[in-house]
Amino acid sequence: MATRVCVDNYEAYPGIFRVSFDSGDVRAAVVLTRPQLEQLRSCVTDSLARDDAVRRRRGGDL
Repeated sequence: MATRVCVDNYEAYPGIFRVSFDSGDVRAAVVLTRPQLEQLRSCVTDSLARDDAVRRRRGGDL
């Protein structure tokens, strides 16, 4: 099954976010502050950039 990831904010608690993961077999959630969520976003962006670089070196999509 495909893994789903969702990020929800709490209107009553600005700066607090719930990140949920669901693969069908495993489900988890974590509560993050805005700085933590921004750090996660930065890590994802960096990882995607590294993957793009590898794909370019190998001549396209894998």
